[in-house]
Amino acid sequence: MTTEIQNNLTLETSYSSNKFTRLALRIDSGEVRIPHFQRGVVWDERKTAALFDSILKGVPFGKITFWETSIPLEEDRLIAPTRVTDSFSFFKYVLDGQQRLTSIYKTFHASEEEYSKNRKIYIDVTVNPKNFTLEPLSFFKQSNDNPKHFPVYMLFAENARSLIREMGFESEEQDNLEEYKSKLSSFDIYFDTIKTENQEVAASVFVAINNGSSRLTETDIMAAILFDQEADWYFHSKSKQLMEEAAARNFEMKPKKQLQLLSLVCFGNYHPK
Repeated sequence: MTTEIQNNLTLETSYSSNKFTRLALRIDSGEVRIPHFQRGVVWDERKTAALFDSILKGVPFGKITFWETSIPLEEDRLIAPTRVTDSFSFFKYVLDGQQRLTSIYKTFHASEEEYSKNRKIYIDVTVNPKNFTLEPLSFFKQSNDNPKHFPVYMLFAENARSLIREMGFESEEQDNLEEYKSKLSSFDIYFDTIKTENQEVAASVFVAINNGSSRLTETDIMAAILFDQEADWYFHSKSKQLMEEAAARNFEMKPKKQLQLLSLVCFGNYHPK
């Protein structure tokens, strides 16, 4: 689908789905990235556990929105910074769904030390995954104090089968874990992809998607709309630089005051909104 924006700009949108295991390979390679105007990861383990509960029950958990462009941003973030990145003719930047995508990926790779927080998401092996229940199938625990609770990330270990057998689970419980592993290895991620080489259009889509549910802070919106692609001017890096320079002069520059100052300079009004 192609949409006319303004000033002869067009926005091409496509809809698709893929197995998360395949999408994870794109994350590993560096093809899928986080744009500079996205906030950091804010989900805790409890929200991640609730997401996995939805996945295991087959409950829809929303689409991911990608921005595809052949022009790489000067500032962006990798979901998996420790992976080897390849060269690409285009990149996919996450406009919506960063928290979900990152949480799933980190839980899948929780055996690695940098994602160790996601080891606290467990499955109750006594619950048959084929029976839909209001009780959580996946949940967050401070410690593994129940022998019938199995860490989700261990389902993806190379020796998962032997681990399950060695833990002394009943035959039915082992079957349950195999079914859980199958569900998590084959679920689909649905996503929209917008294609444009114009960052201003992509940033506008980002604001439109996120601002509708009031999830963006004033800083997030300013980061998306106040940039200069040709001059490589990025709000987050410039903001950090300003804070450091102010601190070096023993001047406290709180984020809200910084936004008011920037708003006054750019718009003639000191109210950031």
